[in-house]
Amino acid sequence: MALLAKERARAEFQDWEKKEEEFHFDQSKMRSEIRLLEGRIKPMLIQMNWRTKFHIWRRK
Repeated sequence: MALLAKERARAEFQDWEKKEEEFHFDQSKMRSEIRLLEGRIKPMLIQMNWRTKFHIWRRK
C-alpha cells in the first residue's frame, strides 16, 4: 500500500516537473518576442529568432 502511494507521488512530481519546465521554456520565448518587438534585442535573440523561423526550437 505504501509502495503504491510512493509511486503515485513520484509520478505526480515528474508530471509537475515537466509542466514547470514547459512553463519556463514558454516564458523564455515570450520574453524574447517582447524584446524583439520593443527593439531591446540581444545578440543571442537574433540567433534564437532565426531558429524559430525554421522551427528548430529545442528543449532541454
